[in-house]
Amino acid sequence: MPALQVEDFKFDGVLGSTGAKIKQLGTNHFGITTDSAPTNPQWSNMLQFEITGNAKGNALHLDVDFPGGNGYAFNSNFGSISYDLENWRPIHWLYGAAHKVPVDSLIFPVFTSDRVWYGNQIPLPFEQIEKKLEIYAEAENVTLHKICDSVEGRGVYRLEITALENEEHAHYFANHHPGEANAQRRIMSGIEWLLSPEAEKFRKNHTFHCIPIMAPDGPSNGWRRCNAEGGDMFRTYNMPGVSTGVEYAKEGVAGQRDLEALAAKGTLRTAWFHHTWNGAVEPIMLPTGKIAEPGNFEKIRQAFADNDPRGLIKPIKQLVKLTVEESKNCEYMRATHMRPHEERYCSWCTGAHRHLDITTILAEGGADIYDAESNAYTGTVMMRSLAAYYGKL
Repeated sequence: MPALQVEDFKFDGVLGSTGAKIKQLGTNHFGITTDSAPTNPQWSNMLQFEITGNAKGNALHLDVDFPGGNGYAFNSNFGSISYDLENWRPIHWLYGAAHKVPVDSLIFPVFTSDRVWYGNQIPLPFEQIEKKLEIYAEAENVTLHKICDSVEGRGVYRLEITALENEEHAHYFANHHPGEANAQRRIMSGIEWLLSPEAEKFRKNHTFHCIPIMAPDGPSNGWRRCNAEGGDMFRTYNMPGVSTGVEYAKEGVAGQRDLEALAAKGTLRTAWFHHTWNGAVEPIMLPTGKIAEPGNFEKIRQAFADNDPRGLIKPIKQLVKLTVEESKNCEYMRATHMRPHEERYCSWCTGAHRHLDITTILAEGGADIYDAESNAYTGTVMMRSLAAYYGKL
């Protein structure tokens, strides 16, 4: 049985880590130095790779470092391995980002197949998302829109599930940070529930717009938050409107233009922005319209509690509507990591709420959900809870 060699590792596949450098330290023991995200020298790329052969029977030990700083650490989240890009097993860092160690390690079990993929959280390669969206679009009343091509030429897609009858309400769901695969999985499982017979009543007068990944170049490059231009994709919302000011991040500009067109129809009620941080899924709402009326926030909060018997989603938090000055000073809202001439940009949650006067929800958390089934459960629960709030179950 041959041991693993440097040549067996691939960092430019469907799950990649651009610029990663590998050296052999011993038998099945390697050191890897990750590179930084575009224009952000303190942001480490995620460690992602494919072992193209000779893995079976070997137990891999990796020591990983990033010399650029700790803006976003390579060991912020758990990762997973797969032998087929479908079934995933979690692998945890020896220390994790909280310990702020200069070098962290991954100790893998003995591999049972020669070919292995490793990626952040429960990985979801863009190519799989694209293929599934094309399959979903074959269903009745479903249309797949291509918003734009990414900087590297991949499609940015919005799946539209159109109301079966007269459209009374529309809802928007998007993921902006390409390294947050668990968030992308939530959206995909939500789509699957919306297309199920159980959701037929909900689809009668509601339309749904779903963008599982707005930065599709990320997974193959290992970018956690940005596109190829280095723009933090969730901090690209142009408050005065996308037609004004300097355009920042190609996919973000096209995405905002698309959202503004949807809002102009007058039926858009909620926009859900899916992300991950540690812990359970944690929705944070900026309400307006009917949801902001007395008793309605409590109603939607209760709908989530009633539909989550496993307790994987925290109770929805409500944020008050902030003034412009308060938004600038709020750690949660402010546009961080922006260059001086881009101070007009803010988070999509704040920007869409203030600019379009719609209820926005930052669907955070879930980075500590380690299996695909539980992750899919949270996406289904969120859709079922929204349907329950509208009395459509």
